[in-house]
Formats: sequence, structure tokens, C-alpha cells
Amino acid sequence: MMLIRFEETGVIVEVPAAAEFQNALRSAAFDWPVSEVASGVPVSRVVPADGRYVLESPGREPVAASAVEAVCGLIVDVADAVIAEAPARLWLHCGAVEFGGRLVVFPSQSHAGKSTLTARLAAGGHTVLGDDILPLSEDDRQGVALGIAPRLRLPLPSAASAAFNRFVTENTAASDGRYLYLDADCGALAPRGTSREIGAVVLLDRREETPARFSRAGSSETLQTLIRQNFTGDDKAARQLERLHALVARLPCLKLTYSDLEDAVSLLENRFRRWPITTDDLPAGTDVSMVAPQAPVLDGFDADRPFRQAPGIELRQVEGDLFLADANGTGIYHLNAIGTCIWNLLAEPISAREAEAILCQAFPDEPAARISCDTRALFAEMNQAGFIEAAA
Repeated sequence: MMLIRFEETGVIVEVPAAAEFQNALRSAAFDWPVSEVASGVPVSRVVPADGRYVLESPGREPVAASAVEAVCGLIVDVADAVIAEAPARLWLHCGAVEFGGRLVVFPSQSHAGKSTLTARLAAGGHTVLGDDILPLSEDDRQGVALGIAPRLRLPLPSAASAAFNRFVTENTAASDGRYLYLDADCGALAPRGTSREIGAVVLLDRREETPARFSRAGSSETLQTLIRQNFTGDDKAARQLERLHALVARLPCLKLTYSDLEDAVSLLENRFRRWPITTDDLPAGTDVSMVAPQAPVLDGFDADRPFRQAPGIELRQVEGDLFLADANGTGIYHLNAIGTCIWNLLAEPISAREAEAILCQAFPDEPAARISCDTRALFAEMNQAGFIEAAA
């Protein structure tokens, strides 16, 4: 076992000296140098166990895994620790690929194919700054490469081209049959510290059997997505909201709906072949709420008790939706049109039952039972989050 520190940070981990594990770690952090240290408190430990490796870290259930899987978890722990060291910086969970000198970022969305698309763009000669975590510059205008290789889930999509399959096979640095890290020698991975101006945000919407197409992504949906994919360690939610809103306001935001990887790449290369780009020719996309509310505890909630807005709440209104953030650190909260109406009613003391009656008159086509349930749930949730307070 050995203690190593990731350079330019204070992050220390304890790992096996075994060649298999060290090769997987060098493949993942291909341009993030590490140095052995004599002492220190590790944020995580990887322990060999009968030919497997167990990652031991706070909040994680120890499970025997392959060297590649253990490294995957270790890199996440290292990234979390580095983010905590730089709380004033924005960190986005996204892919980041260069087109004509600027970055197009793909915020991570479940099963959207972000890493596979990123690798396919690398196969086409585009420089990749990352496929998972992207720190932004101090002014939030540039993305910066960490020196971590893209990680692909296997098998590749059945419709992946022969050329792409060959590229992946010839440029595998480490693999366990379930995951693989691309080799830095593929010539498409940006060295650590490489920075490029962010030119656009593209939300990915992968579906079955649908033609590849672009649409304009709504500012509200884009902001919701970035809020969910923001790893920033800063506990000032209001400041995070302000910065992310400014990012969305100045960048073209698109949605790429696709099923075929090659068609998606062709659209991206055509759209971003030169800067600046325009989205005037694109249809408006359907703005979908991406921030699902947490299930509140309704047991014992008093629908007749009056509440009002808590003081100090920061507001941003985007395309009819309202975003709330507490300057003291409460998480960012998204309200749709009806939720915004409820928030406005809470400018004066009002109970959930009184709000229900007003909303039933304002939205006569909505079932009264649904309005009642949603209103009480929203009151309870905002009360738990500290956005509203009981009134006399």
C-alpha cells in the first residue's frame, strides 16, 4: 500500500502498489500527476482483496470490484475533495468538446449517451476536455481540462459504426469488459489545464428510432439542468443561481434529439463548424421541468395554518418559471407556473386551504383534488426547505 497525493491539490489517497491497479489509475488520470507521500490523512482507501479491490470511503458501501471499477469510484472521491478545496469555482457534470476553438458542453442527463457521444467526437478528431467533470474559470467563461480520460460503458451501442468500434478497440488504455478508459495516445484528449471559451450548451435527448434534430432549448429547462449538474462546493445557493443564470443568458442553448450516433455527430459538426452560431432557424423545443420536487412529509401538516414568504430569498424568473435561492445556503428551488402563483400569494399570510380555493377559481380546468394535493405538498416542502415561515 502507498499514500499518493494528486498534484496541485491537498488530496491524498491510499492505494495498492499492484501493477494492475496502478495501470488503471494512470489510464484514468492520464495527465493528472501524483506523487508518493510519507504521511497524510487519505480521503479514500483502495484495499486489495482476493484479486479484487475494495474502495473504502465515507458514505460508500465497500464492495469488491475490478481495478477499473475501483479507480472509477476513487476518481469520484478525489473530484469531490478537490471541489471542496475550491468552493468559489463552478464545477459542471458534463461532457466538453472543442469545435472550432470553442467548447460545446453537454450537461449530464441519465442514459443520454454523453460519454459515448464524447468518445465518438474524439474519434472524429475533436479535442475533448472531459466527459464527466468540468471546472470553469474564475469568470465562468472558460472550461478547464482536469486531465481525466473519458470512461465508456460497454458494450457500445449496437448501431455504432465499424470505424468507431475500431477506434475504441485500438485506443483502450484500461478495461474490465464493463468500463474502459480511452488512451491518451488517441490524440484527442486535452492535457491538464487546457482551457477554452464555452460557446454553447447542448442538452441531449436520446430516444429510440427518431431522426436526429436540433431545437432551441428553453432557458428555464437549461437552467434547471445546469442546477442539477452543478457540483459547486460554495454553500451560497443565491450566488450559484446568479452565476448559472448569467451563463445560460449569454450562451446559445440547444437540444439535440437523436437515436443514431453518426447522425448526431453530423448535426453537431455542421452546426458548430464556425462561430458565432445562430439558433434562429431552429424550432422551439418543449420545455420540460427537470427538477423533480422531493416528497414532503405531509403527516401532521396543518392546511389551515397561515404561512408567508421567508425573508432574504433571492429570485430569478425565467420564461414564466421562478427560481428561488436562500442567501444563507438553502438549495436552489424551481417553481412552475402554478407554483409561482402560490409563491406570489405567499407575499401575504395565507394558508394552504385558502390558496387552494383561489387556485381552483384561477385554473377551473384543473381537477380540484389535484390542485389541493399539489398545493399542500408545495407548502409542506417549502416549509421544510426554509423558503416560507409560519405567520401569526
